[in-house]
Amino acid sequence: MTNLEEFVFIIPARKNSKGIKNKNIKKIGNKPLIYYSIQFAKKLNFVDKIVFSTDSKKYMTIANKFYDFDKKLRPARLAKNNSKSVDMAIYEILRQKEKYKYLLLLQPTSPFRKIEDFKNAYKFLKSNIY
Repeated sequence: MTNLEEFVFIIPARKNSKGIKNKNIKKIGNKPLIYYSIQFAKKLNFVDKIVFSTDSKKYMTIANKFYDFDKKLRPARLAKNNSKSVDMAIYEILRQKEKYKYLLLLQPTSPFRKIEDFKNAYKFLKSNIY
C-alpha cells in the first residue's frame, strides 16, 4: 500500500434508529440489511478499504460474519439522532492508517444498487482527474 489510497467505503449502521428499531439488521431474504452493503462493496474491485461504522457490539458481530472488519466501535456522540454523517465519516477516516482520495457511504437502508452505476462512476472519475 502507498501513503495515498483511492477509495474507502464506509457502511454506517447505528443501533438506535428513530423510526424502526434495529432497522439495519432487519432481514430481507434471510439476510440482515447490512449484509447487502457489505457484499456490494466486496464486488467492486476498485475499493481499497471497507469500513463498518457502528456503535453496537451486536451489529459488529453480525457484520464480521461477512467481512473481517476492525472491531472498534464509534463513539456514542457520533451515533445520536442529531449526529451528522460527515462527522462520523471524518472520525472513521482519521482513525485509518492510510489516506484516501475518495469516500463513499453505503447506507444499509438503500440496498438496491446497480453495480454498473458504480463502475461507470469510477470510470468517469478516473478519466476526469485533474
